[in-house]
Amino acid sequence: MTEIAIVTDTGCDLPAELAAQYGIDVVPMIVRFGQEEYFENEPTRDEFWSRAMQVPPYPQTSQVPVGQFEKVFAQHVEQGEHGPVPDHHQQTQRDL
Repeated sequence: MTEIAIVTDTGCDLPAELAAQYGIDVVPMIVRFGQEEYFENEPTRDEFWSRAMQVPPYPQTSQVPVGQFEKVFAQHVEQGEHGPVPDHHQQTQRDL
């Protein structure tokens, strides 16, 4: 049987318990407060929301750097798993 790894980013809002139960790797997105940059899992939720409620700069997010996904994919390939199978959500003119 072929092993397939599921890898997503924190934009999916998958509960940590569910990710752990099914062995899903969740790669953190980037969160910025002005010039300060963090991975989404670095500040706790309480720290994030406490800071987000303060005066500007308000938080902004950014996609996961490609290199972060490459590291996770490489680990799975080293373990003999096949992949990655990307799941791209594209919006086309038909969808508008």
